[in-house]
Parts: sequence; C-alpha cells; structure tokens
Amino acid sequence: MLALALTTLPDPQLSAVEAELAWIDAVLAAYDGQRAPAPEAFCHRGDWPGGSNRDFLCEDSEAVGSWMISAPHQRGVIRGHLSVRRFETEAAALEAGQRAVARYGAGTVGIHDGAFSWCNAVAAWSGEWVWTLEYGCHVSHHVVWMHTIQDTLMARGEPFHGATAAMGLHSGWSKLYDASGAPVRVPYDERYERQVRVTDVANDDVLWMREGPPARDELEPRVGSLPPDARCVDLVYQGHEGWWKLAIDGEAVWAAARYLKPERPGACPTPAPG
Repeated sequence: MLALALTTLPDPQLSAVEAELAWIDAVLAAYDGQRAPAPEAFCHRGDWPGGSNRDFLCEDSEAVGSWMISAPHQRGVIRGHLSVRRFETEAAALEAGQRAVARYGAGTVGIHDGAFSWCNAVAAWSGEWVWTLEYGCHVSHHVVWMHTIQDTLMARGEPFHGATAAMGLHSGWSKLYDASGAPVRVPYDERYERQVRVTDVANDDVLWMREGPPARDELEPRVGSLPPDARCVDLVYQGHEGWWKLAIDGEAVWAAARYLKPERPGACPTPAPG
C-alpha cells in the first residue's frame, strides 16, 4: 500500500496538498513533533468497531498520502494517523457527501446506525478531497497540537449542507460538524437523496418495520408496516447484517433488506423545501 503518492498529482493539486502538509509540519514542529510516511490505514479498519461504516469515504476514492504524526506529551508520545484521499470523480465525491448527510444529518448515531469509529476520528471534505485524522480514545483536549490540526482541517473544509466534516467520537458515536466546530443537523427535506421500494412481498401481505435490527437474533418490536407496492422510501443507512435503516415521516425505522430495492435515479420526486 502506498505511503506517499503526491508526485502523481498535477502541479496545482500537488501545491494545495503540500501547502496543507507544510502547515501541519509547522504545528508539529512547535511541539517537537514529526510526520512520517506510513501505510494507508483509515480504509483498512474493517475489523474495528465502525470500520466497515467507512464505505462512504473509501469506496470510489484512492489514498494520495498517508502519515503517522506524533509528538511528546507529558511522559510519553501521542500518535495519530493522517491521510488524504481523492475521489475518482466529482459525482463520487457528491455521493459520499450525500451518504454522510443521510446517516448523520439527524444528529448523533451509534455504531449500529452507521458511526464510523469507536474512538476519535475526523473526515473533512473539500470537493474531491477528503482529509482524515484518527487518534486514540485516551487523547484528550489537552493535547493541543492534535486538536489544532483537527479543528483546522474542519475549518478549511468545503461546506456540504452546512457540514465540513464527519467526526467519530469516544465510545462509538458519529455526527456532522461545521467549520466552527459546532454540530450540524440537516433539515429533513435536504437529508435524503437515495430511496428504496418494497419488493418480493405478496399482494396480501406487508413489510413490517421495526425499532432496530435484531439483537442477539431476536427481532425488535414492530413499529408499523409498508404495503407491498411502497415506493420512494428514504434510505438512511444500508448495512448491519441484512437490515436497512429507513426514514418514515421523520422517524427512523428498520426493515429487512431482502425485501427492499434501491430506486433508480430520478424515479422519485424531489421534495419541496420545507
């Protein structure tokens, strides 16, 4: 896996990435820290809690550079993993942003709802680029250099529905933040760009919706149903062992994925601004 591939970029793009790295190096130097090339790790955390939920950041993007950053702190050394990725196309970058807004736009979510990290991680986007920074649960706000880098990556991000970054928090929570570091909630009528329809349900039957995915192989309580011809149901999160999270009238519900199929692009009407 490439640890550094900056020389493959055209000059203007190379200059922008190098400028960001030069600023990060200056922050590290002020704390006797350093940045060293390291194998790409952010998108290879499938066995970590939340690692598989990084699909929206890792699919259709490639690692441009990857580094370990570190600096002394008290009697030890604090380390973090920094990387920059680039989406293959503008459309892929837009799709990633839409999936982030769908998952986290309603507020804080946990691992089973799409959180992408158990400990501290930030993914800050700007057009076709996404910068990621990941560090341990034990790193507090007292580690000034780490939080300076994190906050500045978020501040320099390009707003998408008001958010410049998604952040993973201690104990498996994720949410959206704006350039000032404030949490972002996206209005319902702007939140969902992907819809599904019910399929393979008999005409005299319904698809039951539930409070959550099965826990220890036991089904959660029913919270309503969808008819066999239901169309254009908002999709929040596509995952978790055969169950998908949907949004019905602003409420989150779950249904078995084997009875759902993504709608074709343009098949559903665009909601009027509310």
